Amino acid sequence: MARNIQREFVKYYKERLASLGFIKVKGRQPYFVRVINDEILHILTLDTGMSAKDGYKVAHLECGVATVYRQEINLSVTPRHNSDWLVDYTRYYREKNFPNQVIEYPRDLKMYYYKEETMDEIIGEMRTGIRDIVAEFDKIINMENVLSWLMKYDGVNIHQSDLSLNDQYNAEESLYFLRKKFPLNSFKQNFDVQKDEIINSPLDSDEKNKKLISKIEWEHELYADRERFQDCKENYEQGMQLLREHYDRNIEYLNGIGIAVERRDITDLFD
Repeated sequence: MARNIQREFVKYYKERLASLGFIKVKGRQPYFVRVINDEILHILTLDTGMSAKDGYKVAHLECGVATVYRQEINLSVTPRHNSDWLVDYTRYYREKNFPNQVIEYPRDLKMYYYKEETMDEIIGEMRTGIRDIVAEFDKIINMENVLSWLMKYDGVNIHQSDLSLNDQYNAEESLYFLRKKFPLNSFKQNFDVQKDEIINSPLDSDEKNKKLISKIEWEHELYADRERFQDCKENYEQGMQLLREHYDRNIEYLNGIGIAVERRDITDLFD
């Protein structure tokens, strides 16, 4: 029987990641989850894909930050099915180390090519990538940190408009940050950091201006959408009720797959 790299990955790292607070979820999928403050989830997994090298298979690390307030948490599906919010290690590495730069490295900078006979060696080599990702996770310990991660790697999931009321729309983490009690200044601080990164990047002036204009447009649109949503009593009340429902459903789901999360009274989140 052929060996499966995702199963071997779980075997190799289960105890190693447990020492860092990560739990393997129940079921077949190779997700490891660490819970912070009973509300933040650090998620690490391994996906496979099409290989560009003849005779080789390919795998890549995926990472993500989720919360118990998101629309849905589903870790019974493959990492590929969660690709709308998981971040592959290549993208993570580039965004973290080379923001707003033209990368000359090959596209598969952080992908792992292997054959049957090299599988164990390649899995061992993933330790460096895992260490890099976990070091970043260690910085994400409150919801303001979560927002910074989302704005950098997963901006599509924090829409600040009535689109967040539709569970069919890709706005998974939006409602928590749409609360009136969540400080608008947290968004402003992140936008300022991102604009500074563009200004200080090695891009030529035309490219800088293009990226800066796009960032400013997103900022202004987000503020306007957020204000309209909060000013509409019907939408706001519906959104906050959905937030409560998402929380209850996610707590039940996580405990059901072996990820212990304590249910708490979240009344203090609201006005």
